[in-house]
Amino acid sequence: MKNLFRISLFILILLSACRKPETYFQGNASLRFSVDTLVFDTVFTTVGSITKRIKVFNDLNEDLIINEIKLAGTGNSPYRLNIDGLQSDIANDVILRANDSLHIFVETTIDPNNSNEPLIHTDSITFITNGFLQDVDLVAWGQDANFYYSNAYVVFVNDDPEIENDTLYYFSISEPTIWNNDKPHVIYGLVVIENGASLEIMEGTEVYLHHNSNNNLYIVFLHGFMSDLNGEKPKIFKRFCKNNKLGFLAIEYSGHGKSTGEFTKGNVTKWTNQVKKVIKRVLKKKDFILIGSSMGSWISVNQFKFFSKQIKGFIGIGSAPEFLERVMWKKFTVKMKKETIDKGVYNLKHGGFEYPITYQLIKDGRKNLVLNKKINAKIPVTLFHGSKDEAVPVIFSKKLIKIFNNANKKLNIIKNGDHSLFAKKYQLKIIRELKSIISQY
Repeated sequence: MKNLFRISLFILILLSACRKPETYFQGNASLRFSVDTLVFDTVFTTVGSITKRIKVFNDLNEDLIINEIKLAGTGNSPYRLNIDGLQSDIANDVILRANDSLHIFVETTIDPNNSNEPLIHTDSITFITNGFLQDVDLVAWGQDANFYYSNAYVVFVNDDPEIENDTLYYFSISEPTIWNNDKPHVIYGLVVIENGASLEIMEGTEVYLHHNSNNNLYIVFLHGFMSDLNGEKPKIFKRFCKNNKLGFLAIEYSGHGKSTGEFTKGNVTKWTNQVKKVIKRVLKKKDFILIGSSMGSWISVNQFKFFSKQIKGFIGIGSAPEFLERVMWKKFTVKMKKETIDKGVYNLKHGGFEYPITYQLIKDGRKNLVLNKKINAKIPVTLFHGSKDEAVPVIFSKKLIKIFNNANKKLNIIKNGDHSLFAKKYQLKIIRELKSIISQY
């Protein structure tokens, strides 16, 4: 009997030792959700609660770990979460098996008779998977009112099969309609009056447009010196804007990347004016948030003199204002400076690349001084700078943030961060700050 027990124990130990450790997918992983916006469309006339469900799908053939599931407005939110059976507004390292799903129940309580309640309660649930940030928006009606959100959509088909079709969601009025003045009317998104229909709004009727209506907010990305739009930054911001239904505009200066023109004929003034023209032509009067990388921060600051009323926020990444004089020309030897002046150009070799630095570029930089300016815009401004930035010292961001007199400003010095600041661990910090700035819009 003892021998049998020993044999059984040995087999158990052997099987345990041979069991493979669990492995999880480590690459870029995108979760799929049952909805991208969870709308609590019940209109309460007395205090009430409602619970709705979101399903989160792993469409991969491998198991995933969701590093974090979190209610973005934890502590100040009218929403409460139950994450796969766990009553909590945050969960870490949640395992989602291959081709499986999990449930998140969202509860909210509304007091429609509280005059301090907003017309619409908004929040979001954020998901971080292998460094990739996604979210699902939460929307609930906060007061007793008439609410209008999408009940129809139209698809605009692109001729190029490689470009995704555009879809416009809206609330359709398809028959003669009267909006009375007994309760407020709140538009979340777009309202379209179809052919043959009509809308009559009675005198004294209150109509409100939610701040997301008509998608008037854009993110404008400006790249750095001798960079282009093929890098990781514009791709990440473009994907973020698509997921969050924001407009996105990335501008490539002449002589950079695939843009036409000679780099040696470009300068800060020329590139600043090119950005101004594109923004005027594409965005017209729409509001936007600027994101400038390296020299892109310098060109971003120049845009305030043209679009001070439309700029609603600014993020700088490794900001390099006035770097041509203060960094580049300052480090040139006497011999390098003489060659630049005499020949009009010096081919600077750095990091395996060759940069044709023209004298007209240096002189033009002296005409675009910004660190002695004052910008009075009352907007959120956040500058990120790596503590180990070998290209542009941290002092440049410290000087730049001082020119914003009335801004809600932050300077984030990233420990051990480099100049590019776009490794995955830094992406999350920047995206979170962008979401914070958008929430203040």
